[in-house]
Amino acid sequence: MMDDALALLQKLTPAYRMVFNLFVLEEYTHPEIAKMLNISVGTSKSNLSKARKKLKELALPYFHSDDNISNS
Repeated sequence: MMDDALALLQKLTPAYRMVFNLFVLEEYTHPEIAKMLNISVGTSKSNLSKARKKLKELALPYFHSDDNISNS
């Protein structure tokens, strides 16, 4: 399962992945991320939003597979 999650993260663009990792995993704030990456706070927020949206799209097959549905 962890390998699947890492594989999904690797499918993000480098910019989206960097902001996602810094915000979600390392718990930096958007102003801190903006300063570290030399981007605006708005860009940090936008990249995080787009990363989350893309991850949801990529993860959907893992949660809505016909293989997981039983017809009892």
